Amino acid sequence: MNLSRAPGKLVLSGAHAVLRGAPALVAAVDRFAYAGAQLPLPLVTPELQAALEELEAEGAAPREVPGFNAQELREAQGAAGRKLGLGSSAAILLACLHQLLTRTDKAPEGPSLRRELFERALRAHRKAQGGGSGIDVAASTYGGVLSFQLDPEGRPAVEPISLPTSLRLEAWSMPESASTSRFLRVIADYEARGDGPTQRALAAQFSCSVSADQAVRSGDGRALVRALRGQCAALEELGRATGLPIVLPAHAALLAELPSEAAFLPSGAGGGDVSLYVGPEPPLRAWQERAQAVGVLKVELHFGAPGVEFCNQPSSGTLS
Repeated sequence: MNLSRAPGKLVLSGAHAVLRGAPALVAAVDRFAYAGAQLPLPLVTPELQAALEELEAEGAAPREVPGFNAQELREAQGAAGRKLGLGSSAAILLACLHQLLTRTDKAPEGPSLRRELFERALRAHRKAQGGGSGIDVAASTYGGVLSFQLDPEGRPAVEPISLPTSLRLEAWSMPESASTSRFLRVIADYEARGDGPTQRALAAQFSCSVSADQAVRSGDGRALVRALRGQCAALEELGRATGLPIVLPAHAALLAELPSEAAFLPSGAGGGDVSLYVGPEPPLRAWQERAQAVGVLKVELHFGAPGVEFCNQPSSGTLS
């Protein structure tokens, strides 16, 4: 199988604040979207359609659009059909673009290919979604763990970074799915109206995002946990200010039983999908049992997966 694969992502730090210029942390995860001529094309996603339109405008429209499969990114083990929020739209786009750009005789190679993939995917993703930071596009393109920050013009700076080795990270799927686009619209509306509680919550989230980035750069695991706990508190405040369920009741119940040396926070905009556990040790058995009791399930994945690339076969039995 001459497939391309692109990883999904988990935002570790910087939710909401990244759109306001704060540094964010994102990790590629070892769940992938696959693309190739031998796969069926279930639909042309809006993001892929935007990329195809750009190629057509350049006189480089492909004769055939590759098919894709993103099942790994869309279902939690033990909870079929539960949306995970791992950035499947960006991963599908990168896997398909990788197939399209590497088919030509003039295909760029190495860093040039990756840079072109990122720039094309970023334009297409923003066009299809009406904006966005592009953090999931960066994770699917470059892989690993990244520091991601937008300048005042919305141009991203992407830098590989290493997490403190003293910490353990786990992903846990929530019993509800998030509506990220709606959350962003509501929060932006409150912010534009000058709502004080919303602005204070966003400022706190910004400050804690900066602290998290500094902690990672200095290798200080304890400082990173403190910054992530602060971000979760800021997200709770943001939810109260806007009336949005950013931190779900199931999540709040687990926060009450969390050791002080660990953090548990929504990954991304909140409201469901996946939450992130970070601590020096795995969660206590009692905490895990409580999580299962409120419908929160551990998602088996690893952080720091490689960016978009060719593969001979899928990493699991997804396509068999």
